[in-house]
Amino acid sequence: MECVVIGHQHYGPRTRTVAGDLPGYVDASVVSDDPGSSREDWPAVGQRLDCVVLGQTRDGRLRLSARPRDIELIRSVAEVRTALTGWRALAEAGDEAAGVREFLRTPEALPTLRWALRHPAGSEDRVRAEAMVERMPEGMRQALHRYLPGRGGRTDGDLSGQETEERFAGFVQRPPEEHGAVGTVPGP
Repeated sequence: MECVVIGHQHYGPRTRTVAGDLPGYVDASVVSDDPGSSREDWPAVGQRLDCVVLGQTRDGRLRLSARPRDIELIRSVAEVRTALTGWRALAEAGDEAAGVREFLRTPEALPTLRWALRHPAGSEDRVRAEAMVERMPEGMRQALHRYLPGRGGRTDGDLSGQETEERFAGFVQRPPEEHGAVGTVPGP
């Protein structure tokens, strides 16, 4: 959803949707992927930004996120609720090998892993994603290369988004025996 920043409050930028002119706000904690961002980093009044609706307040204002990782996830999966439900189910199941393999076969796996790897270092989602990626076959790990710790963003060897998805899909579509993944995703 596209919004326009109409002002700043102590809690974050105030917005209006471009379509429908609905009032909303972006809490300071969800303005960017950087947990250390400050008010100076907030989008300027008049700036348009893409947002994700998180909910609605009692007075009808939209609660929004402008974090790039949230925007990318919404654009990358058919149903975000399905993607996040699958991700949370892994945590509840203790990330056992069968559950991880099943998750990796879903179309939501790559976008959800990218989303999780963009969380702050040490967060539950990022720690789980890093552990999962460490146990993946090399080809699958390469599809997530730029999101891994110590990579510092894009590298010359990075694949485009479509190439990344094709490479990742190629691994999860084939039986594990064909790409050496048998036994590479151990339980906790």
